[in-house]
Amino acid sequence: MKQLGTLLLGMTFSVYVNAQPVVLGTAGNFGVLAGSAVTNTGPTAIIGNLGVSPGTALSGFPPGTVSGGTHLGSDPVAITAQTDLTTAYLDAQGRPPGTVVAGDIGGTTRTPGTYTSSSTLGITGNLTLNGAGVYIFQMDPGLQPRPEARSF
Repeated sequence: MKQLGTLLLGMTFSVYVNAQPVVLGTAGNFGVLAGSAVTNTGPTAIIGNLGVSPGTALSGFPPGTVSGGTHLGSDPVAITAQTDLTTAYLDAQGRPPGTVVAGDIGGTTRTPGTYTSSSTLGITGNLTLNGAGVYIFQMDPGLQPRPEARSF
């Protein structure tokens, strides 16, 4: 069974992937939601909330901006969003494989859906996520995302 890497993005409460809903709950209000830390390295604009829980490490804001609230650590909004995200993650993890991607996916445009890779994915340049919905990137569980793919 494929496992998700570190990327599960969404901008709506409920969307359809493979004709079955992935319910994001309150996690759908977050542009970025992390467990331990968020590090920004440029003029990133996050649309929605920014959350880190149970961790509290946040750096790079400014120059990055957040259109919603910032919720860290034991903030109840962040805790609830993490619970909702875990539920959505487990649901998405069990989905059948999607469109196969490999190597560097920078310079491409993706629409909502499931993308499956048996190798490390890199993002050099811009990766455009075009459309409201959930983007699931499933990666082999033995692989770790490249460090440069985690910064935004």
